[in-house]
Amino acid sequence: SKDGTTWITLKEVNVTNTELEKLSIIIDYTKQELVDAGITEDTGLYIRISYAGSSNPNKRLNVDEVVIYTTK
Repeated sequence: SKDGTTWITLKEVNVTNTELEKLSIIIDYTKQELVDAGITEDTGLYIRISYAGSSNPNKRLNVDEVVIYTTK
């Protein structure tokens, strides 16, 4: 991107979809998108979560993709 960062979108993610404060995401570093970008377990990451609707806005997200952000 313009600011020198890299965004990689993962469409198929393993998400534990419970109450918001317990949302957890498991990143598979063998996914081709991450391998191609040179991202490993040692890379500092930020993530952005995208979701499609919610069965209960206060409790649950239906996550449909995860975007990984790195300055690598």
